[in-house]
Amino acid sequence: MRPVLLLLLLMMGLGSAQESTQKASATFYCFQYANGLKDIYVPTGEDRFQKLELSTANMLGPVSVLVRDGVLTLHDFVETEEGEPSYPRIGTAKVKDIKRPLVVLLPGSEESTSRYGSLIIDRSETQFPQGSIQFINLTQHRIRALIGETRLASTPGSVRNIKPTAPAGEMMIVLFEYEVDSRWRSMTKTRWASRPDRRSILCAYIDPRDNRAKMRSIPEREIPVSQ
Repeated sequence: MRPVLLLLLLMMGLGSAQESTQKASATFYCFQYANGLKDIYVPTGEDRFQKLELSTANMLGPVSVLVRDGVLTLHDFVETEEGEPSYPRIGTAKVKDIKRPLVVLLPGSEESTSRYGSLIIDRSETQFPQGSIQFINLTQHRIRALIGETRLASTPGSVRNIKPTAPAGEMMIVLFEYEVDSRWRSMTKTRWASRPDRRSILCAYIDPRDNRAKMRSIPEREIPVSQ
């Protein structure tokens, strides 16, 4: 009886260690190119890859990608000495069980072996409804904002979703500030019209030209990928 029990336990252990795979409908946006790498490849099946000509202006996709254990791998393309295609891994994106992820690509740090890092935004209607704003803080500073009567507090590296409450068409006062040495500096002060029928993605980043925090909007439109 004991050998049978041990065999069952071993089989259960092997089953739990098996790799889980799933498909996700992913879109991609490159915030900044990694040096010498404007194209990447993503897995669409076992030993199948899709080329992506990255863009800093538009989102690419959607692409039906293969996700293993919640991780999407990013690849380059090279030919071996024998002329065979090879796809070395150059980064990963932790999409977990998100079905409609937006993968925001960032150059890897000099200390990292990954050419690209990533941030993930869940673009499903439940997590990113119409009228809401996804705010990505790519700076090393705390950021605070007032959009109409809606307040935002953001820590470095975080992704926050907010939904202004102003009626459609109403002009809202918009203030963004970032903290430096315990003092708050202005990023922008403007006015926006409330648009409950649209979604927006905003990125805060440091401009290396003057070392100040600035903002960039990611257009919420998709450019199809050539299959």
